[in-house]
Amino acid sequence: KKEVAAIAKAAEAQPEPDPSELWTDVYAHPIEGAYPYPGKVG
Repeated sequence: KKEVAAIAKAAEAQPEPDPSELWTDVYAHPIEGAYPYPGKVG
């Protein structure tokens, strides 16, 4: 727990990224057979 708390605290101390560094056009090709999840059909 202490390690996770330390990592979370360090992450919160980081500055927000510049909006120009954020990607808004990231797409992935669909993965054949990934959806619906196997065994969850119908």
